[in-house]
Amino acid sequence: MSDQTQAAPATETPWPPTTMAWYAVIVLALSNMLSLMDRMVLSFLTPAVIAEFALSDTQVSLLTGFAFAVVYCTMGLPVARFADSKTRKHIVIACITVWSTMTALCGAAVGYWQLFLARMGVGAGSAGLSPSAYSMMSDYFPPQKLALPMGVFSMGVALGMGMAFIFGGAAIAYVADLGDVTIPLLGTLSDWRLVLVIMGAMGIPLVIL
Repeated sequence: MSDQTQAAPATETPWPPTTMAWYAVIVLALSNMLSLMDRMVLSFLTPAVIAEFALSDTQVSLLTGFAFAVVYCTMGLPVARFADSKTRKHIVIACITVWSTMTALCGAAVGYWQLFLARMGVGAGSAGLSPSAYSMMSDYFPPQKLALPMGVFSMGVALGMGMAFIFGGAAIAYVADLGDVTIPLLGTLSDWRLVLVIMGAMGIPLVIL
């Protein structure tokens, strides 16, 4: 007896609307840009930091490089594994909140080791963005259309590097004319500290988006 049963047609994956998908890509790319800006801005402020804390060249290299890199490299894998089973949007929100808060706390540090730990916090927050973002985008676009969104997200790295030079330099020039500024909870901040607080506050709009 011949089998007349026909296999049911395979259903296509219900991809979200294009506008929603690209909204997510743009927000993630902006987050990637801000992440680069926050990790690089301290490099422009090192002369003022050295003058205030009397740092050696070794301390500066550890502060601007090792403190960020060691946490960034080690936290990426566990956060990526966490992103496999949890809501990626919440992870991205948490990452932006952590690195933005820690960037602002760099401006409130009263000593070298407080600044060092805050830089480690910036690295911890930044580590979770890319794994979660790549996973999110793979749910928004079919495989044959994924290359362009990935490229737009990756552009955030180059844009962040460029904006760090542009905005960082402009912010330093602006706050230099303000003198010391008093902010509730953070106290009186000198110019380089105020730049870091401003950079940290830029994460608030992205969390809302």
